[in-house]
Amino acid sequence: MKYKLMFLFLLLLMGCTSSYDGISVAKRYDKLDGRFDKLTDDKIDEKERRELEKDFLDFSKGMREYKIENPKEDTSYINEYIKKSRIKIEYLKDLKD
Repeated sequence: MKYKLMFLFLLLLMGCTSSYDGISVAKRYDKLDGRFDKLTDDKIDEKERRELEKDFLDFSKGMREYKIENPKEDTSYINEYIKKSRIKIEYLKDLKD
């Protein structure tokens, strides 16, 4: 039982530390960006716009917090995604009804 608990803890720890590596961040951003493109191609649904704005805000906030919590890691790749997210957030705010 003790080994199972330690194994689960290690899996959880590994999952938490790798969620902001370059590939994971790019995949998460690409998924949000795809939703953004779909939203702007069609008639804007306010509920979808609001949800996407919140998701971009959460994504950006998570990356900023990760940078603060891990100052010794090279997180320079995150800066570009934070910048891109801010642009999308502002655009989504402008689309508000």
